[in-house]
Amino acid sequence: MLNVNGQKPSSHPPFSDGEKSMRPATMELFAYCADSLKASHASLMHNIFQDSNKLNELLKNKNCLLYNTTEIIFLLIPLHNIYYDFLYMAADLGALHHNLLLFLRENGVPLPLRASIIGKEPYAGEVAKIFEQAGFSLGRRIARMRNLNDAKNMERNVRYMRENSSQDESNVEFAVHGDEQDILDLLLSEFDIRSDNLPELSEIAANISRKQVLVIRKNARIVALHYFTRQNASVYGWYDVTRKEFRKNYLYQDMMLFLYKYWAKQDVVLRSYSWRDVANKRLMALAHQCNQIQDGVYIYNMIFNNTFDNG
Repeated sequence: MLNVNGQKPSSHPPFSDGEKSMRPATMELFAYCADSLKASHASLMHNIFQDSNKLNELLKNKNCLLYNTTEIIFLLIPLHNIYYDFLYMAADLGALHHNLLLFLRENGVPLPLRASIIGKEPYAGEVAKIFEQAGFSLGRRIARMRNLNDAKNMERNVRYMRENSSQDESNVEFAVHGDEQDILDLLLSEFDIRSDNLPELSEIAANISRKQVLVIRKNARIVALHYFTRQNASVYGWYDVTRKEFRKNYLYQDMMLFLYKYWAKQDVVLRSYSWRDVANKRLMALAHQCNQIQDGVYIYNMIFNNTFDNG
Protein backbone atom coordinates (compact mmCIF):
# COMPACT_ATOMS: atom_id res chain seq x y z
CA MET A 1 0.00 0.00 0.00
CA LEU A 2 1.29 3.45 -0.91
CA ASN A 3 1.00 6.47 1.32
CA VAL A 4 0.04 9.98 0.19
CA ASN A 5 3.60 10.69 -0.92
CA GLY A 6 3.60 7.69 -3.22
CA GLN A 7 6.19 5.94 -1.05
CA LYS A 8 5.96 2.75 0.96
CA PRO A 9 5.13 3.40 4.61
CA SER A 10 7.82 2.74 7.17
CA SER A 11 7.84 -0.76 8.67
CA HIS A 12 8.77 0.87 11.98
CA PRO A 13 5.99 3.24 13.06
CA PRO A 14 7.22 6.54 14.56
CA PHE A 15 4.61 6.29 17.33
CA SER A 16 2.25 3.83 18.97
CA ASP A 17 -0.67 2.73 16.79
CA GLY A 18 -3.95 4.24 17.87
CA GLU A 19 -2.36 6.62 20.35
CA LYS A 20 -5.17 8.75 21.75
CA SER A 21 -3.51 12.11 22.21
CA MET A 22 -2.81 15.13 20.08
CA ARG A 23 0.70 15.51 18.72
CA PRO A 24 2.43 17.87 16.32
CA ALA A 25 1.53 16.72 12.82
CA THR A 26 4.11 15.92 10.16
CA MET A 27 3.62 14.50 6.69
CA GLU A 28 5.35 11.28 7.77
CA LEU A 29 3.05 10.90 10.76
CA PHE A 30 -0.10 11.63 8.79
CA ALA A 31 0.93 9.32 5.92
CA TYR A 32 1.60 6.45 8.30
CA CYS A 33 -1.74 6.94 10.09
CA ALA A 34 -3.63 7.17 6.79
CA ASP A 35 -2.01 4.04 5.38
CA SER A 36 -2.71 2.12 8.59
CA LEU A 37 -6.35 3.20 8.55
CA LYS A 38 -6.77 2.28 4.88
CA ALA A 39 -5.25 -1.14 5.51
CA SER A 40 -7.75 -1.86 8.31
CA HIS A 41 -10.97 -0.67 6.65
CA ALA A 42 -12.46 -1.39 3.24
CA SER A 43 -13.66 2.18 2.71
CA LEU A 44 -13.22 5.49 4.47
CA MET A 45 -15.12 8.75 4.77
CA HIS A 46 -13.17 12.00 4.92
CA ASN A 47 -13.08 15.72 4.19
CA ILE A 48 -9.39 15.86 3.17
CA PHE A 49 -9.38 17.09 -0.43
CA GLN A 50 -5.98 18.78 -0.58
CA ASP A 51 -3.48 17.10 -2.88
CA SER A 52 -0.33 15.70 -1.27
CA ASN A 53 1.80 18.71 -2.23
CA LYS A 54 -0.64 21.18 -0.70
CA LEU A 55 -1.06 19.10 2.45
CA ASN A 56 2.70 18.68 2.81
CA GLU A 57 3.14 22.46 2.52
CA LEU A 58 0.54 23.08 5.23
CA LEU A 59 2.04 20.53 7.61
CA LYS A 60 5.54 21.87 7.03
CA ASN A 61 4.73 25.56 7.48
CA LYS A 62 2.02 25.52 10.17
CA ASN A 63 1.79 24.21 13.73
CA CYS A 64 -0.69 21.47 12.91
CA LEU A 65 -1.96 18.82 15.33
CA LEU A 66 -2.91 15.18 14.79
CA TYR A 67 -5.10 12.81 16.81
CA ASN A 68 -5.75 9.20 15.85
CA THR A 69 -7.31 5.94 16.99
CA THR A 70 -7.72 2.66 15.14
CA GLU A 71 -10.91 4.11 13.58
CA ILE A 72 -10.18 7.76 12.82
CA ILE A 73 -7.65 10.50 12.12
CA PHE A 74 -8.32 14.09 13.13
CA LEU A 75 -5.99 16.72 11.65
CA LEU A 76 -6.12 20.32 12.93
CA ILE A 77 -4.67 23.05 10.70
CA PRO A 78 -4.50 26.63 12.07
CA LEU A 79 -5.90 29.30 9.74
CA HIS A 80 -5.63 33.09 10.13
CA ASN A 81 -4.11 32.34 13.57
CA ILE A 82 -7.63 32.31 15.04
CA TYR A 83 -9.14 28.84 14.41
CA TYR A 84 -8.37 25.28 13.33
CA ASP A 85 -9.62 23.73 10.12
CA PHE A 86 -10.82 20.34 11.37
CA LEU A 87 -10.01 17.55 8.89
CA TYR A 88 -11.13 13.98 9.49
CA MET A 89 -10.74 10.48 8.09
CA ALA A 90 -13.01 7.81 9.60
CA ALA A 91 -14.03 4.19 9.10
CA ASP A 92 -17.75 5.08 9.04
CA LEU A 93 -20.38 7.41 10.51
CA GLY A 94 -20.48 5.52 13.81
CA ALA A 95 -16.70 5.75 14.23
CA LEU A 96 -16.78 9.47 13.48
CA HIS A 97 -19.55 10.08 16.00
CA HIS A 98 -17.98 8.07 18.85
CA ASN A 99 -14.45 9.37 18.38
CA LEU A 100 -15.50 12.99 17.89
CA LEU A 101 -17.26 12.95 21.27
CA LEU A 102 -14.23 11.26 22.83
CA PHE A 103 -11.82 13.74 21.28
CA LEU A 104 -13.71 16.81 22.46
CA ARG A 105 -14.10 15.40 25.96
CA GLU A 106 -10.50 14.29 26.52
CA ASN A 107 -8.34 16.79 24.61
CA GLY A 108 -7.54 20.44 25.13
CA VAL A 109 -8.26 22.53 22.03
CA PRO A 110 -6.45 25.88 22.16
CA LEU A 111 -8.43 27.46 19.30
CA PRO A 112 -12.02 27.26 18.01
CA LEU A 113 -12.76 24.76 15.23
CA ARG A 114 -14.35 24.75 11.79
CA ALA A 115 -15.20 21.48 10.02
CA SER A 116 -16.29 21.54 6.36
CA ILE A 117 -18.50 18.68 5.17
CA ILE A 118 -18.80 18.42 1.40
CA GLY A 119 -21.12 16.11 -0.52
CA LYS A 120 -24.55 15.43 -1.91
CA GLU A 121 -27.68 15.28 0.16
CA PRO A 122 -28.76 13.48 2.25
CA TYR A 123 -25.24 12.24 3.06
CA ALA A 124 -23.71 15.68 3.72
CA GLY A 125 -26.56 16.55 6.08
CA GLU A 126 -26.13 13.27 7.95
CA VAL A 127 -22.45 13.97 8.58
CA ALA A 128 -23.24 17.56 9.62
CA LYS A 129 -25.77 16.16 12.12
CA ILE A 130 -22.98 14.16 13.80
CA PHE A 131 -21.01 17.36 14.34
CA GLU A 132 -24.11 19.14 15.59
CA GLN A 133 -24.70 16.37 18.15
CA ALA A 134 -21.11 16.86 19.36
CA GLY A 135 -21.69 20.57 20.04
CA PHE A 136 -20.91 22.19 16.67
CA SER A 137 -23.33 24.68 15.10
CA LEU A 138 -24.00 25.49 11.45
CA GLY A 139 -22.00 28.46 10.21
CA ARG A 140 -22.99 28.27 6.55
CA ARG A 141 -24.72 25.84 4.22
CA ILE A 142 -23.31 26.56 0.77
CA ALA A 143 -24.81 25.23 -2.46
CA ARG A 144 -22.82 24.42 -5.58
CA MET A 145 -24.34 26.12 -8.63
CA ARG A 146 -23.76 24.99 -12.20
CA ASN A 147 -23.18 28.01 -14.47
CA LEU A 148 -25.13 27.42 -17.66
CA ASN A 149 -24.56 30.67 -19.58
CA ASP A 150 -22.15 31.12 -22.42
CA ALA A 151 -20.57 34.46 -23.38
CA LYS A 152 -23.15 35.19 -26.08
CA ASN A 153 -26.12 34.71 -23.76
CA MET A 154 -24.44 36.62 -20.95
CA GLU A 155 -23.69 39.56 -23.25
CA ARG A 156 -27.33 39.69 -24.31
CA ASN A 157 -28.47 39.61 -20.67
CA VAL A 158 -26.11 42.43 -19.66
CA ARG A 159 -27.23 44.53 -22.62
CA TYR A 160 -30.86 43.99 -21.59
CA MET A 161 -30.13 45.04 -17.98
CA ARG A 162 -28.52 48.26 -19.20
CA GLU A 163 -31.28 49.35 -21.55
CA ASN A 164 -32.86 51.55 -18.89
CA SER A 165 -29.63 52.40 -17.08
CA SER A 166 -27.13 55.20 -17.55
CA GLN A 167 -24.27 52.98 -16.31
CA ASP A 168 -21.60 52.06 -18.82
CA GLU A 169 -19.84 48.71 -18.83
CA SER A 170 -17.06 48.71 -16.23
CA ASN A 171 -13.41 47.93 -16.84
CA VAL A 172 -12.72 44.45 -15.47
CA GLU A 173 -9.13 43.34 -14.90
CA PHE A 174 -7.12 40.71 -13.08
CA ALA A 175 -5.85 41.64 -9.63
CA VAL A 176 -2.12 42.31 -9.29
CA HIS A 177 0.38 41.77 -6.49
CA GLY A 178 -0.06 44.44 -3.88
CA ASP A 179 -3.87 43.97 -3.93
CA GLU A 180 -3.83 41.15 -1.37
CA GLN A 181 -4.76 43.13 1.74
CA ASP A 182 -7.38 45.22 -0.06
CA ILE A 183 -8.94 42.01 -1.38
CA LEU A 184 -9.03 40.40 2.06
CA ASP A 185 -10.47 43.58 3.59
CA LEU A 186 -13.21 43.66 0.97
CA LEU A 187 -13.99 39.98 1.53
CA LEU A 188 -14.22 40.61 5.27
CA SER A 189 -16.78 43.37 4.66
CA GLU A 190 -19.21 40.77 3.29
CA PHE A 191 -18.14 37.36 4.57
CA ASP A 192 -17.26 35.71 7.88
CA ILE A 193 -13.61 34.70 8.07
CA ARG A 194 -14.42 31.24 9.47
CA SER A 195 -17.97 30.35 8.40
CA ASP A 196 -17.19 31.36 4.80
CA ASN A 197 -13.67 29.88 4.81
CA LEU A 198 -11.92 33.04 3.62
CA PRO A 199 -8.42 32.55 2.16
CA GLU A 200 -5.31 33.71 4.00
CA LEU A 201 -3.14 36.46 2.51
CA SER A 202 -0.60 33.95 1.19
CA GLU A 203 -3.36 32.01 -0.56
CA ILE A 204 -4.77 35.22 -2.09
CA ALA A 205 -1.29 36.09 -3.38
CA ALA A 206 -0.94 32.64 -4.97
CA ASN A 207 -4.37 32.94 -6.58
CA ILE A 208 -3.48 36.37 -7.98
CA SER A 209 -0.41 34.77 -9.58
CA ARG A 210 -2.71 32.25 -11.25
CA LYS A 211 -4.91 35.08 -12.64
CA GLN A 212 -7.90 33.89 -10.65
CA VAL A 213 -9.06 37.12 -9.01
CA LEU A 214 -11.04 39.70 -11.00
CA VAL A 215 -11.42 43.27 -9.78
CA ILE A 216 -13.14 46.49 -10.84
CA ARG A 217 -11.58 49.76 -9.71
CA LYS A 218 -13.08 53.21 -9.34
CA ASN A 219 -10.57 56.00 -8.73
CA ALA A 220 -7.87 53.37 -8.11
CA ARG A 221 -9.96 51.75 -5.37
CA ILE A 222 -11.21 48.16 -5.67
CA VAL A 223 -15.00 48.33 -5.54
CA ALA A 224 -15.87 44.82 -6.74
CA LEU A 225 -14.16 41.46 -7.00
CA HIS A 226 -14.74 37.89 -8.11
CA TYR A 227 -12.52 35.19 -6.57
CA PHE A 228 -12.34 31.81 -8.31
CA THR A 229 -10.15 28.73 -8.55
CA ARG A 230 -9.54 26.22 -11.30
CA GLN A 231 -8.99 22.48 -10.99
CA ASN A 232 -8.23 20.82 -14.31
CA ALA A 233 -11.26 21.51 -16.55
CA SER A 234 -13.50 22.82 -13.75
CA VAL A 235 -13.71 26.43 -12.54
CA TYR A 236 -15.20 27.28 -9.15
CA GLY A 237 -16.38 30.76 -8.25
CA TRP A 238 -16.06 31.24 -4.48
CA TYR A 239 -16.57 34.88 -3.54
CA ASP A 240 -18.23 37.91 -5.08
CA VAL A 241 -18.27 41.28 -3.37
CA THR A 242 -19.48 44.67 -4.58
CA ARG A 243 -19.33 47.71 -2.31
CA LYS A 244 -22.85 48.76 -1.32
CA GLU A 245 -22.75 52.12 -3.11
CA PHE A 246 -22.04 50.34 -6.43
CA ARG A 247 -24.53 47.47 -6.24
CA LYS A 248 -26.90 49.01 -8.78
CA ASN A 249 -24.15 49.32 -11.39
CA TYR A 250 -24.27 45.69 -12.62
CA LEU A 251 -20.62 45.15 -11.70
CA TYR A 252 -21.14 41.45 -10.97
CA GLN A 253 -22.65 40.94 -14.42
CA ASP A 254 -19.71 42.78 -15.99
CA MET A 255 -17.27 40.44 -14.26
CA MET A 256 -19.24 37.36 -15.33
CA LEU A 257 -19.30 38.56 -18.94
CA PHE A 258 -15.53 39.17 -18.82
CA LEU A 259 -14.98 35.71 -17.38
CA TYR A 260 -17.19 33.89 -19.90
CA LYS A 261 -15.29 35.55 -22.76
CA TYR A 262 -11.99 34.67 -21.09
CA TRP A 263 -13.01 31.02 -20.73
CA ALA A 264 -14.03 30.87 -24.38
CA LYS A 265 -10.41 31.57 -25.34
CA GLN A 266 -9.04 28.65 -23.31
CA ASP A 267 -7.62 25.54 -24.96
CA VAL A 268 -10.04 23.23 -23.13
CA VAL A 269 -13.79 23.37 -22.59
CA LEU A 270 -14.28 24.42 -18.97
CA ARG A 271 -17.17 23.52 -16.72
CA SER A 272 -18.13 26.42 -14.49
CA TYR A 273 -19.52 26.32 -10.96
CA SER A 274 -20.20 28.83 -8.20
CA TRP A 275 -20.65 28.34 -4.47
CA ARG A 276 -23.49 30.30 -2.84
CA ASP A 277 -24.71 30.64 0.74
CA VAL A 278 -28.30 29.39 0.47
CA ALA A 279 -29.38 31.84 3.20
CA ASN A 280 -28.02 34.90 1.30
CA LYS A 281 -31.02 35.92 -0.75
CA ARG A 282 -29.20 38.71 -2.61
CA LEU A 283 -26.39 36.48 -3.84
CA MET A 284 -28.81 33.68 -4.70
CA ALA A 285 -30.87 36.16 -6.74
CA LEU A 286 -27.72 37.26 -8.61
CA ALA A 287 -26.90 33.63 -9.29
CA HIS A 288 -30.32 33.00 -10.82
CA GLN A 289 -30.03 36.17 -12.93
CA CYS A 290 -26.88 34.66 -14.42
CA ASN A 291 -28.57 31.30 -15.06
CA GLN A 292 -26.84 29.40 -12.26
CA ILE A 293 -28.72 26.44 -10.79
CA GLN A 294 -28.09 24.21 -7.76
CA ASP A 295 -26.72 20.79 -8.69
CA GLY A 296 -27.23 18.96 -5.38
CA VAL A 297 -23.74 19.30 -3.84
CA TYR A 298 -23.43 21.26 -0.58
CA ILE A 299 -20.82 22.41 1.91
CA TYR A 300 -21.75 22.50 5.58
CA ASN A 301 -19.31 24.69 7.50
CA MET A 302 -19.75 23.54 11.09
CA ILE A 303 -18.44 25.77 13.89
CA PHE A 304 -17.21 24.83 17.37
CA ASN A 305 -16.57 27.86 19.59
CA ASN A 306 -15.62 26.28 22.88
CA THR A 307 -12.05 25.52 23.90
CA PHE A 308 -11.01 23.08 26.59
CA ASP A 309 -8.47 22.98 29.35
CA ASN A 310 -7.18 19.54 30.28
CA GLY A 311 -6.34 20.86 33.73
